[in-house]
Amino acid sequence: MSYNSKSDRLLVNRYLHKDGHEVFTESTGKPFIGENGQLIKWRGIDHDITVRKHYLDALHLRDRAIEAASVGINITDAREMNNPTIYVNPALSKMTGYTREELLNKDLKLLQGPGTDKTVVEEISLALREGRGCEVVLKNYRKDGTPFWNELLISPVHNDAGKLTHFIGIQADVTERRRAEEERHELEIAKQIQSSLLPKAPLSIDSLQVAGICLPATHVGGDYYDYFHTQNTLNMVIADVSGHSVGAALLMAGVRNTLKSEAHKSNPLQPDHGPAEILLALNELLYDDLNGSDLFISMFYMRYDPKLCQLCYSNAGHNCPLWLAANDNKCRELDTEGMVIGVSKDVTFEEKCITLKPGDKILLYTDGITEAQNREGEFFGVTRLSELFASQRLVSPQATIDNLLAELRKFCGGQPFNDDVSMVVLNIELQIGESPGF
Repeated sequence: MSYNSKSDRLLVNRYLHKDGHEVFTESTGKPFIGENGQLIKWRGIDHDITVRKHYLDALHLRDRAIEAASVGINITDAREMNNPTIYVNPALSKMTGYTREELLNKDLKLLQGPGTDKTVVEEISLALREGRGCEVVLKNYRKDGTPFWNELLISPVHNDAGKLTHFIGIQADVTERRRAEEERHELEIAKQIQSSLLPKAPLSIDSLQVAGICLPATHVGGDYYDYFHTQNTLNMVIADVSGHSVGAALLMAGVRNTLKSEAHKSNPLQPDHGPAEILLALNELLYDDLNGSDLFISMFYMRYDPKLCQLCYSNAGHNCPLWLAANDNKCRELDTEGMVIGVSKDVTFEEKCITLKPGDKILLYTDGITEAQNREGEFFGVTRLSELFASQRLVSPQATIDNLLAELRKFCGGQPFNDDVSMVVLNIELQIGESPGF
């Protein structure tokens, strides 16, 4: 056996204590080597470093966790002027496009740009000057100039003596969340616009009763209906604009204003424009805007003259309304030829007129009703709607709508509607003593 003359060795040993917990020791000593080079014994001193080992392991785990974090993390030195960055994790480099070397020893103001809110920047600066934390969302810019929304949480770090030494920043790219919030805000605006376009109450004038409803399938629907008086004429319209957005809602607001303006025009030789002429004027006025935005509008427009008992109507690619005549037990469709508004500049609209009698009913609707499906995938359909509408002959317009909606919900099995549901019902009231003529 020989003694190894080399300097003292340092070993870390792991033992299992009698009670089962781990014990770590640090051994300082020298080995005794046999003739064949094998270790015979070890002479040295063991120090219990269990607490220190656990502390160092925790630090290493923390370092690995920070390195692996999906959010950006940076640490700045508050003891130095301008709080230079002394640490950045890989996620922050990935988020900003800057390498770690490009960010170290720099002020992260380099992420700011023309769209960064100066008041938010001042809020951050004030927090740093006062040695306190803050939480803000601001627009930053990546190295390639791409903007992104940064949710920044800054926290101060103090030493054992309570002195501020560092700041830690946690940064998350919330661009998608911000976009979703903006979209929700836009949809809320669109909902308010849409609701402002609809009649506030049913209409009852002499022997006429009208009611309507619009139930958007989503936050904002593309359906629109209206009824209003011009001179001695009742105007009724139902429409569906493609798209569910602020743009679509604003477009429908423009359509409503244009429609009412055209409907109120008068001519000595022709006191009222006919429905076909009004749809033609709408198409000419709106074509460029609709075509440029890839939007289009389906619309059915009708005008009723109570003195003549005449209903004239024209269609722009919309569902054909149902007419339940007082002397018939089945519904008929009010069908005319016409293309949706905004598809072609050169288009003609057919116009037809019918005579209504007391006891007649008209139903305007959107395809959200007929294309509603039950759990088996069956469509509600026009036939079913016609049969149900025919059963509502002596019911008020509002009650008719309520009953049709109840049947539609029952058919869908309580499921939410997949599309907007809109209806307008017109009743030509029977006079006292009158009865349906069949």
